[in-house]
Amino acid sequence: MSLTSAYQHKLAEKLTILNDRGQGVLIRMYNIKKTCSDPKSKPPFLLEKSMESCLKYINKKFPNIDVRSSTQHLGPVHREKAEIIRFLTNYYQSFVDVMEFR
Repeated sequence: MSLTSAYQHKLAEKLTILNDRGQGVLIRMYNIKKTCSDPKSKPPFLLEKSMESCLKYINKKFPNIDVRSSTQHLGPVHREKAEIIRFLTNYYQSFVDVMEFR
């Protein structure tokens, strides 16, 4: 096998792996979108009445949210912090994969 064909083989293998990873990332993003748009499968804390004002505040201020000074707006978030982290960890990891893939 010549040097050029070995290089082309390695490049083709790397591109195949990259393509598979890209498809996996896209599938996860689609599943997140589908899960969050369906009220039946949406994380339960997003449907609570006590969280509505928090979610509006976060949507309005995102990405510049000062968590320390806005405790009156984010009180319910602080109380349910462990549950929120537990539910959103997989979503966070998927978004990290998107940033790494990019």
